[in-house]
This record gives sequence, structure tokens and C-alpha cells, in this order.
Amino acid sequence: MRKIYQILWDFGKAEADTVFTGYWEKNLPFTVDNPKLLVSSYVRKNKVLLVIGNYGGDSENTIRLKMPVRSVINAETGEKLPTYDREVRFPLKKHDFLLMEVSL
Repeated sequence: MRKIYQILWDFGKAEADTVFTGYWEKNLPFTVDNPKLLVSSYVRKNKVLLVIGNYGGDSENTIRLKMPVRSVINAETGEKLPTYDREVRFPLKKHDFLLMEVSL
């Protein structure tokens, strides 16, 4: 868990210029195709950190951001994730989570 907390802090989650939007809020900066995903976001400067939790089964998922996307990585592994215009497609196992860093 220390690595996860470090990623959040390194992103700047507690900085004054970071805007948090919880998965329960109505005006999210993205849409999600899978209702079993809970997705919250931290927006700071030209980046977005998505915190994605899956309380359903193994699934293939799509998130569509409301802003242009330059690149996307798995923030834990550094692996580049494929993007299609403003969409990011990714698998997520049952009860797993993902930290996705989006460069705008």
C-alpha cells in the first residue's frame, strides 16, 4: 500500500491546485462503460490521475475522457495504455483496482 500512497502524494493529491472528483458526484470529467467500476479523479495542471476500483467480475472496460488525451500510463507499473481519441480501454480483474495517469 505504501507504493499506492506514494503515487497519490507524488501526483499532488493534497496540493491547492488539485481538484478531486469522487465517483459519487454527477459532473465527472469522464464517462465509464461499466457500472461496476467506481472511478474518482484528481486533476492537476495537464494531468489526471484516475483511481479505478472494480467491484464486479473480470471485465474489459472503456473510459472516455471529456478532454483531449496525449498519453495514458498505468501509474503503478509505468506501462503505456492504448488510447483511441479520448477513450482508454483496459482489462480489470474482479475486485482489483488501477491507478491510471492521463497526460492531457
